[in-house]
Amino acid sequence: MKHQCLILLFVTLFCSEIVCAKNEKFFSKASEIVWGIENPNFNASIEVPDSLYGNESAVFIAALRSVEVSRESSLNITKYANTGKAYSNAIDCKMIIRMMVKLNDVKAVEEYSEFDFAVKNKESINNYSYQFINSAFGARVHKQDGSVIDVDCSEAYSITAGKKDKEIERKIAIPGLEPGDVLEYFYYDEVWLDELDLEPIEFPFLRKYPAMYYKIECKIDPELTVEYRTYNGAPLLMGSRDKNGFVILKMEAEKLDKKETDRWMAPMRQQPFIKMYVLNNETDIVYRTPSARRGGVWCNLPIVHYYDDIAHMLGDLDLSSKITSKATKTIKNYKENHPKLTSRQLLDVAWLATIYYGLIDKDGHTNIAMSVYFTDVLKKIGYNDSVAIGIVNSRYTVPVNQILHWKEPNYVVMVGDTCYMINKKMCFLPGELAGDYGGEDVVLFYGKRQDFKKNYPVVKKLPTTR
Repeated sequence: MKHQCLILLFVTLFCSEIVCAKNEKFFSKASEIVWGIENPNFNASIEVPDSLYGNESAVFIAALRSVEVSRESSLNITKYANTGKAYSNAIDCKMIIRMMVKLNDVKAVEEYSEFDFAVKNKESINNYSYQFINSAFGARVHKQDGSVIDVDCSEAYSITAGKKDKEIERKIAIPGLEPGDVLEYFYYDEVWLDELDLEPIEFPFLRKYPAMYYKIECKIDPELTVEYRTYNGAPLLMGSRDKNGFVILKMEAEKLDKKETDRWMAPMRQQPFIKMYVLNNETDIVYRTPSARRGGVWCNLPIVHYYDDIAHMLGDLDLSSKITSKATKTIKNYKENHPKLTSRQLLDVAWLATIYYGLIDKDGHTNIAMSVYFTDVLKKIGYNDSVAIGIVNSRYTVPVNQILHWKEPNYVVMVGDTCYMINKKMCFLPGELAGDYGGEDVVLFYGKRQDFKKNYPVVKKLPTTR
């Protein structure tokens, strides 16, 4: 038994060393790429004017956001075995966040003395891998005497969660920081997604501390679809193409203010940023609306295009009838036992029954699906003309008429003037609005779902109280 334990320990340590070696190789590659980017603004010796920044705890000397995305297609046997498609249709992305910050006091030193970063992630089904994500972090400290100290990222420690202690992130301490030092650090991610889209990318223009220089640069395969929107006065990205036809989007800015931190602010409605989607709309495995744009760059599209996407998506949604049937049966039984139910009480019972059966269903259901289930239930119990599926956003995110994808808004159901939120936590009463939705515009789609695309939706204001 002792012999077996020693063998198991040896195998575990050997495998751990292999993983660590691979991680070190990836981190080394990331450092070579990022530190190799030549930009004269990343200069630790540059003068930081006291007249502008003398009262700040820290100042960003330079900031860079870089995104490079290409489309890849290659023979994939395991994909063929699982999907019937023999070739990958993948997004291959490299993303960089590089920052250089001067630390003026002890408060800033304490704030930047520790960082966390993501770990390697892989998703697959029956040996068909459709997602790879690898992440690296690097840092170096520019001391006041001109010396540069590279931070040893092998000293990072793991943060785990769950019964199997799965590693979810890593933390690294930055030793020896002092006021007056300049800290330079980066996050580097490589993402490979087959048939899927990148998560939306946000480019903020204001941070906790002012920035002397900020650059955004994107290089994207023309076969992919880029859709982005500028918010709250953020500038447009300058567009061009390189010699290989790749789309180049970039922007440079200087002397950016720090963001306000008032507790009553709604940053997504008051502070400038750009939000971007890079979409693989050529897929025929993952759902795409018939109105989806195919390739090219689309900036600040009129909202009607996204309402059209939503109308098509809702009309195309094909759901199982089991939740509708169970909820309808429960409602009818309850009505028979409570013959004096008012119309409003019946609506509330219908909402509770639909949400309940959606919650206990093992398949799980999105906010979108539950809104459709609820409208189907209402029609089965006799409500038709005054029922609509609506979209609305909280006042702490962008207005609903500035969304950038059909997945972004919160989906609700309106019956007359009453708004039923699809709240899976069930912490609100039926028909009760969360406070941050009161007074917001709600965009309503009336009639049969399959006919939504034929009619322009109706826009109304939600009440401030129930």
